[in-house]
Amino acid sequence: MSETGNGREPARDDESPQSILDRFGRDSQPFKSDTGRYLMGHLLDEYPGVAEAVVYNLIQNVWDNRIEGRKLAVSFAYSSKEKRLQFTATGYKGILDWERYNSLHSAGSLGNIRRGEGAKVLVPIAELVRTETHPVGGEYKQSLWRGNEIWRSDWPGKSSIFTAAFPPSQIEEGQTVITASGVFDEVGDRMVGIEFENVERMVGLILWNWNYLLQDHPNEIEVAYEVDGESRLIAPWAAPELADSEELRDLDVTDSHGAVIGRLARVDLALAKVPLGEERPRALAVCTNDHVVTFQQVYGGPNQNRFFGRVVADFLADSETTDHLRFKSTRAWRATRDTLARLVDDFMRRHAGIERVTDPGVSRSMSEVTAQLNRLLKEEFPEWHPEGGVIEERTKPTPRKSPWIRAPKTDRSSYDPGQDVVLSFEVVNSGHGTSPAILEARASVVTPGSALVYHKVWPVEVPAEDSRKIQDSFKLPDDALPGTFTGRISLVDGAKNPLHDRLVTFEVPAAEPEVEDETGDGHRTPRKTKPAKARRGDALQAPYLARIQEEDGKIYESILDRKEWRVYVNQLSPSWSLTVGEERAQRYHVAKCSVSELGQLLLERRISLLEPDELTKDKLIAVCRKIELEKSTVMAKWARIEGVRSGKLGSPLSR
Repeated sequence: MSETGNGREPARDDESPQSILDRFGRDSQPFKSDTGRYLMGHLLDEYPGVAEAVVYNLIQNVWDNRIEGRKLAVSFAYSSKEKRLQFTATGYKGILDWERYNSLHSAGSLGNIRRGEGAKVLVPIAELVRTETHPVGGEYKQSLWRGNEIWRSDWPGKSSIFTAAFPPSQIEEGQTVITASGVFDEVGDRMVGIEFENVERMVGLILWNWNYLLQDHPNEIEVAYEVDGESRLIAPWAAPELADSEELRDLDVTDSHGAVIGRLARVDLALAKVPLGEERPRALAVCTNDHVVTFQQVYGGPNQNRFFGRVVADFLADSETTDHLRFKSTRAWRATRDTLARLVDDFMRRHAGIERVTDPGVSRSMSEVTAQLNRLLKEEFPEWHPEGGVIEERTKPTPRKSPWIRAPKTDRSSYDPGQDVVLSFEVVNSGHGTSPAILEARASVVTPGSALVYHKVWPVEVPAEDSRKIQDSFKLPDDALPGTFTGRISLVDGAKNPLHDRLVTFEVPAAEPEVEDETGDGHRTPRKTKPAKARRGDALQAPYLARIQEEDGKIYESILDRKEWRVYVNQLSPSWSLTVGEERAQRYHVAKCSVSELGQLLLERRISLLEPDELTKDKLIAVCRKIELEKSTVMAKWARIEGVRSGKLGSPLSR
């Protein structure tokens, strides 16, 4: 066997690519980092899956460098037997920025937007990635990338590996071939080769991202996908027969203050005559160029399965995430979503005659979460109920050395609005000695909505080992709302040092409406309104989605309507925007918002029961901290219930 110029032999026919690379290892440039791990963590982790990363980056790379007036042909070919994925692009400028293409990461704006990463997305999922390109007006080049090693044919004195084992292929000018050999079936919990050999999945994925590119440029680009020799030419989604459509151009997008922050180049809205098939999203495709960044289901009415459309908004390019498959919750994107919602509302109102409602699936999910929380609060956290309610912690009594409160109560457990409430309790001085205790007893009563309805202070002198009973009455407001009224009785010494406090509750039930008895002679006799039985029902009604406007630059996650006891979840808030399309995240967001609003209500109630001299910094911090800890406990309990529902857990933890 002949020797090469540097003293190493050319490759034998039976020699594997890996052994060849090992033999020519000193000609490579090693990256300092673990390249596969780095790219997996800093590139592929940003994508929903490996296939999405490969499809976007390879197609975007060649489309950005297309030649006007010349047809671009793109093909993917996967061999399930050889575990090889080959990407071929013909009829474009080729890889012009060769240095950036072969670098691990580029600084500056190009590196930040990560547009068309090319072979980088293949390196962590294959044993070897080979790139060959013949740029228009330039020379043929190729590179080999294995793990954290790279070989390049344009490095003087270090290209013998290509002469010995990887001779140039016969590719034409304006063509690039990228071959990933030894593709893994799976990487961690991600499907790789298993996904590449699924033709229907890959064709659907390409159309999901690039349908409008294929639709608007039929004579400029052609995309094919092949598995084990069987190739499919990818055609755009078939245009359905339309009942109505509308095309809008150059629409301004304004923020809540009326300032123009961008322009929608085009908005295409359409309503099909019959429900759309499963292959086409029943939503609005939002693009910043020919690539679909996201699909937004901004209409959830009865005709949602017939509605679709497209939006082109170049000014949203800065709002794209680095994977270009979502938008960040920027001011521009939030304003755009609000504008699109109004446009779609108007379109559907004119053409379908139906007002916009919450998506049935989302509404059902929100109702389920509310039912879970209602049951949890009723059984374990009654004080979190909007109507109020307290369960005092029962501990083993210990001998008391300081004065304390005994038997706080009201003469009845339930009152109608306008009735008198009799409140009584005892102040006990269990101390030994001859000196009486000079004390002050205070009592406050608040409505379920935290409004103060009664407050009184009594100076009390109690001899040692004796007690004093205190009793007083007050009238409930005539317009008192139904629910649980909470009273707090506290005891302090002469220096205002807290000694003891107790809680007491009573109900104001909802009144039954007046009804009339029909007598035999046809006359109706009014029957007096009767108080209804106290009902501890649902803590909250099912939440609604709402587009809550910004106030002074503040974004509210949710708002509690205290008349309906309903939480309105702000669909423009960052948290909600990031959960769209992910049911588990939506359910968590609804639960978090509901618990947050109930916690705020409980905080107001507890602060309203404090005496003026107790409103110190330390006391308020303690109250807030206790509620935050309780909030964490409620969410943890709900998460356990949700885990059981989703099948992630076998049974709830025993209480």
